Amino acid sequence: GADSDSLGNLYVLGRPAGGTSYQVAGFQTPGMSALFSFDTGVSSPVAFAVEGSGIIDILDASSTTVTLKRFQNTGAFVGQVSYPLMTSIYDSPKTLFSAAIDKANGFVYLGYQQWRSYLCLMCLGCGCPPSGYRGYISQYDFSGNLLRTVTMPGVSATYSSCYTPSSLATDPQGNIFVADNVCLQLFKYSETGSLLNTFSPPSWTSNYYVTIRGMWSDSQSNLYISQPVCGPSGCQPGIVKLDGMGTANRSKAFHDVCWKNIKDAGFPDRIL
Repeated sequence: GADSDSLGNLYVLGRPAGGTSYQVAGFQTPGMSALFSFDTGVSSPVAFAVEGSGIIDILDASSTTVTLKRFQNTGAFVGQVSYPLMTSIYDSPKTLFSAAIDKANGFVYLGYQQWRSYLCLMCLGCGCPPSGYRGYISQYDFSGNLLRTVTMPGVSATYSSCYTPSSLATDPQGNIFVADNVCLQLFKYSETGSLLNTFSPPSWTSNYYVTIRGMWSDSQSNLYISQPVCGPSGCQPGIVKLDGMGTANRSKAFHDVCWKNIKDAGFPDRIL
């Protein structure tokens, strides 16, 4: 994970080689001189953000709970809040696929799948929704309160339906982007859960092999997607840049030499 504060300082979340927990390191830009480094005790991070003030937010996941842990950039622990994936013994298991932190508005988003089955009273001309896995995105505040849950369209039993929240990202206006790697769709929801738009990744270009690994936005609400970028010579890990309406502005493929240069600059061996 990587993010910056209001001064432009770069924060990197990474796990040192041979380590079991993740550290946060700070660098002053543009010279990349080291500012600080501390251990967080986090072992399974699923989202990372840095507020303008320098407060560091990390979501740490277990099989039953996702925990928001907050630190000052001095390494001092601010506090934590837990978001349970199981709310009752009658609740079917939730499989967490993605998470995002809206640092501008103080929200946490969890994207997960859950099995749904329906008992219907049948009548002439009536139908019953198919049972299967559905995709959900739950919105919480930093105090742990569940604010709303958005249901993705479709169910796993329906061909070509969209039900896998593979990646999540927010923009400064509070909108949430949801990528589905299974049915190759990208959804844009408002902060209140209204569906604003649906994008088809193949429309960006016919040469993209869509396997979205991560998403993030900038202050102008442009969306950046980490995925393979393909050309005549093959496919390389790369970045696709979209505007807020899903139109591709540009793409860039990165070769192995780029990763070597990053490691030579002193970044951790593993970056979320």
